[in-house]
Amino acid sequence: MNLAFIRTKYFPGQSASGINEGNCFIWAYIVKALYPHAKLYSAPGHAFIKIGNKFYDSERPLGVLTWKQLKATSYCDPLDEEVIEQSKDSFRNYWGFTENVVKKVMLGAEK
Repeated sequence: MNLAFIRTKYFPGQSASGINEGNCFIWAYIVKALYPHAKLYSAPGHAFIKIGNKFYDSERPLGVLTWKQLKATSYCDPLDEEVIEQSKDSFRNYWGFTENVVKKVMLGAEK
């Protein structure tokens, strides 16, 4: 699976590292909206998803086998117990945004 299109479609003009420096939770939530079977994960300072046996974020659109291989997690260096799988509701509460924020990003890309 290649999720590079998420950046080009929903974050035009932003670099993958730029997304991970402030919009990683929006990126992850968009992936969840497009792929309902994706699992949302949070670590202190970073949000990402898991599909099947791979973890993804905007800098790793082809996925990696462990969340520790995500470049952005190396900056915050979370402990294993700090990385948590979350429901959509708990993810939104954790990151402090509403579903309307994501809808605006997604609708804006459709124009």
